[in-house]
Amino acid sequence: MNKSLKNKRILRSLAALLCVSLTVCLAACGVKQGKVTRWFKTAVDEDGYPSQAEFHEAFDKELSVEGLPGVTFTIRNTEKFGPRLFMIKDGKEEMLFSWSGAVENAYFCDINGDGSPELCTTRFFGSGMIDSRVNVLDFTDGKEYELADRGNTDYELAEKDGKLLVIQRGTMSDRDRTLKEGPLQLKDGELKIGK
Repeated sequence: MNKSLKNKRILRSLAALLCVSLTVCLAACGVKQGKVTRWFKTAVDEDGYPSQAEFHEAFDKELSVEGLPGVTFTIRNTEKFGPRLFMIKDGKEEMLFSWSGAVENAYFCDINGDGSPELCTTRFFGSGMIDSRVNVLDFTDGKEYELADRGNTDYELAEKDGKLLVIQRGTMSDRDRTLKEGPLQLKDGELKIGK
């Protein structure tokens, strides 16, 4: 066998092995986010008050999301719980999330690398002492996940440069201080702030 041909085969084998090793390492080291689709976002007006315009514009309108075929999403008012998020599949509506509370924003983004977007929200919790937390619904496994640390830190989502970020802040009077910021990830069954 020609020595040059043998060396080319060895190099091809090594290159293939390197590609597989790199892919496994990247999968183990972190989760690459998918495309971010904003459902709605509460903005602060010029007087510093939250404006629910996008939230109310989304009422009774159906949103289709790439990567979730045959499913649409809407916001409906309920007698018992007030405004809630719904998924419509095969003509049936299903209320999303097991909690109630004011939802500040909602995004669809694949944060665990499974190729299917999760529903990611920031919501306010409590009465008197109010905190913000991140809640995620994974449609693949049907589970809800939460990132919260009541009384110690607040968490909120923001879209920046095509990434879905989670921002960890101080609470109450320390709310203007950012403690940590990074891409939202769902890894090993937990919500995390990535790098």
